[in-house]
Amino acid sequence: MESSQPDAPMMVANASADVILASELNNMTVKDRTHVFEEIHGVAPLPEQEYSKASLRKSLDLLSEALDKITVKPAYDEAQRMAREEKVHTFVNNDSFRLKFLRAEQFDPQLAAERMVRNLHLLYRYIGPKGLQRPIVLSDLDEISIEVMKTGSFQLLQSRDQVGRRIGVRIGPLGLDFNTNETSVSTQRSPEKTFSPLC
Repeated sequence: MESSQPDAPMMVANASADVILASELNNMTVKDRTHVFEEIHGVAPLPEQEYSKASLRKSLDLLSEALDKITVKPAYDEAQRMAREEKVHTFVNNDSFRLKFLRAEQFDPQLAAERMVRNLHLLYRYIGPKGLQRPIVLSDLDEISIEVMKTGSFQLLQSRDQVGRRIGVRIGPLGLDFNTNETSVSTQRSPEKTFSPLC
């Protein structure tokens, strides 16, 4: 009869992770710790940039400057080329799209630019040029991504947090990979890779 108790190494690893997390939280100031908990639970007060159109505009301008300073950003550059040369509509330049990255990085323009470049890279890699022109739809996903969705281990909630960000919930083991042969375009696709363009 098999025991339902977790293996000893797993219990030690979980305990070690808890100790490290507790230590990191205890080393923070009360203000920083409170801010982290409020941000995690989506109840943090809005940053000062959210209170005026002028502040938002300034943040968007700083994001544009940070994007210009990043030298390697092929997906972003391709979106700009399509908009300029082919007159193709792309949401990449929409303020509402860019604000998502500023909000995710607490209005740090450099971090927001880096996150945006990574997001566009994934969209372009997995969806192609259409991923830079419009929000992705279910028919854009390949068989592996659909298979990941059907496991139900990662759910995008219908509701959003107070500033409009998507809320994703991960259920089950963290190491859920789908292995295919190495020549395949999609190898070891995890739910995070599948859904990150949606968030």
